[in-house]
Amino acid sequence: MHTLRSGDATIAYDVDGDGDPLLLIMGLAADRRMWMLQLPVLTPHFRCITFDNRGIGDSTAPPGPFSMEQMAADALAVLDEAQVERAHVLAISMGGAVAQHLALKAPERIRSMVLASTWCSKNPYTQRMSDVGRMIMEAGGQAAITRASMLWLFTPKFILERSAFVQQIEQMALEFATHPEVFERQLEALLEHDVRDQLARLDIPTRVMCGRRDIMVPPELSEELSAAIPGADLKLLDGGHAYNLEEFDAFNKTVLEFLTQH
Repeated sequence: MHTLRSGDATIAYDVDGDGDPLLLIMGLAADRRMWMLQLPVLTPHFRCITFDNRGIGDSTAPPGPFSMEQMAADALAVLDEAQVERAHVLAISMGGAVAQHLALKAPERIRSMVLASTWCSKNPYTQRMSDVGRMIMEAGGQAAITRASMLWLFTPKFILERSAFVQQIEQMALEFATHPEVFERQLEALLEHDVRDQLARLDIPTRVMCGRRDIMVPPELSEELSAAIPGADLKLLDGGHAYNLEEFDAFNKTVLEFLTQH
């Protein structure tokens, strides 16, 4: 593990593999370990740089509100520290929002992007989803929201057939759970994410991906995102929000196919 200073936060990151640099940006309240089913496939082809967003995992949680701009600056600081001039980016969920801000902030640093399970503008669906999450957190605490989140992350079929794996992910989520106040800071920053009207100026090869059965960030939001980025393509895969774990073979193949073309 390496660390660097980005503004008022200490950011933890790892570098593994050989080839062109690939920056991987994880989602809300998840640490860099959640790329565990992607790295074995990607590291033979790319120099993979994973990091913990501020407030999660081995990165620190400075006081005060968070913003997507801050988290994009953290990602840029990781590239600087790793001495990477230009990188591919693979980002999922909240990480996809961070990647959009990074692309708008420093487009010259991004060679291509894969944006998975994410969206580009404030909307009533994600607001309602977050409101329900808050209610569960307030009523039952971290254990309740973590248990409920498994229903949002995975399809019923996967939970029925791979219950032991789902329990493993649930236990990992409990282990790296951050303080509720820090979780709220990440969530508030995410809910303010709204760059739809700015994305038209991007000139970066982009693939947007989503799970057909994602109820946390449904395909309609990925369709809006892909339409907003010039030249972006859209790939629908089976699975729910965490289809990088549920349908990892198809996810990895689709990501690798795109990245190796650019």
